[in-house]
Amino acid sequence: MAGAVGLLLTIALSVVLGYTRKVMREESQQNASEALDYTIQSIDNVLFSVEQSAGNIYWDVLAHLDDRERMLSDARKLVEVNPYVSGCEIVMRPDTTQAESPDKQPYYKQEWFTCPIETGFPCWIEPMKMMGPESSKMVVYSMPIYNKERSVIGVMRVDVSTVHLTKIVHSSKPTPKARTLLMDANGYFVVYPDSSLLLHQAEIMNRLAEADGSVKKTRDAMYAGETGYRRVLLGDGYSYVFFRPFSRTLLPGRTDQQLNWSAAIVFPEEELKGDFIRMHNIVVAIAVGCWVLLFLLCLYVTRRQLKPLRMLSNSAQRIAEGQYDEVVPYNKHHDEVGTLQKSYRKMQMSLADYMGRLQQLTTSLQERGRGLEEAYEQAKEDERMKTAVLHNMSNKMITPANAINDLVEYLSNNYRSMDEKEVAVHVRKIQRQSQTVTQLLDQLLEASKNTNTQKDE
Repeated sequence: MAGAVGLLLTIALSVVLGYTRKVMREESQQNASEALDYTIQSIDNVLFSVEQSAGNIYWDVLAHLDDRERMLSDARKLVEVNPYVSGCEIVMRPDTTQAESPDKQPYYKQEWFTCPIETGFPCWIEPMKMMGPESSKMVVYSMPIYNKERSVIGVMRVDVSTVHLTKIVHSSKPTPKARTLLMDANGYFVVYPDSSLLLHQAEIMNRLAEADGSVKKTRDAMYAGETGYRRVLLGDGYSYVFFRPFSRTLLPGRTDQQLNWSAAIVFPEEELKGDFIRMHNIVVAIAVGCWVLLFLLCLYVTRRQLKPLRMLSNSAQRIAEGQYDEVVPYNKHHDEVGTLQKSYRKMQMSLADYMGRLQQLTTSLQERGRGLEEAYEQAKEDERMKTAVLHNMSNKMITPANAINDLVEYLSNNYRSMDEKEVAVHVRKIQRQSQTVTQLLDQLLEASKNTNTQKDE
């Protein structure tokens, strides 16, 4: 019974543990996916905030194209009001104004300037497509400047520091050890856990080249714009990388430029599975507790069930020792043990009654035996006395009988020569001896009669 219950408990706990593991894995993946969505949304919020702030200044710039000081003031104001913006420039086409770009190479050949000029729409420019020593740490938002004739005459450039963007994203990471990545269309990183390496993309590429093969495959999957997750070996432990293409929220008045970026969030395995490990420990603790309770319950039930059997065993031992009046307790239960105890109780009572009657019979037989023994001893004593009496009588009868025999023989041989007087003398002797024998026979008969009378009594 206990084994069956233990087996069922083990199966139930195994099913619970398996189901819990499945649910926790799905929940962990769901949480990681939601964290990735939140990270992407956070990055997009930064970009959208920059777009809105630039748009607010943009209309004032269009209204004061002839006032250079006003445009410079608007650029400074944009940097001041938006914490995500690290710099702002308003640059005109070379054939329209004599203003020069601060970059070493002609600004009008750089993509941040050519893209909005050619498309006529605002553009986000990836860091590695920019020129100059400081360009690799900036993501640029460029807006075309139109004149009244709807001709593009310049560009408003808004810089967003990738280092600052990385710090902003990591400040709101979902877990303490989570790390966020943002890769551009060229495979370079806009957001990286170690923000100091954003200025040294070659160092990042070298690290990726020396990393485990799973890391390289994950980077290739992100570069290809795939969605999913992978288990990778980072340093001394494994981590899970969840990735999907970066998408901007489409809103009225916002360009639908496809950046072809890919975002990822990295969770150490022990952190991602922390809830599962805790749940596993809880289930194991519950299992151990259940086993202990089951053991205690089985021990209690077993002792309770075996208590009547132990009582029966002790009673049987005492009965076997001759204590037939042993009282077997009454059991009110109707199970097998109760039925056995009731039957044993009936058997004990029947055995006690039988042994009582047998004891009475034995006592009666013993008393009769003692009576017979006494009678036998008495008979022996009577026989001995009878033999003694017979022997004594015989001895007493020998003398008169011999005398009678001698007298008769004498008379038989000499009666012819004897006179009557002498014959009479001998006859009287014979009579006297005959009387003696008769008296002895009478005494013997009287003794025999007394003996028979005593036997009858």
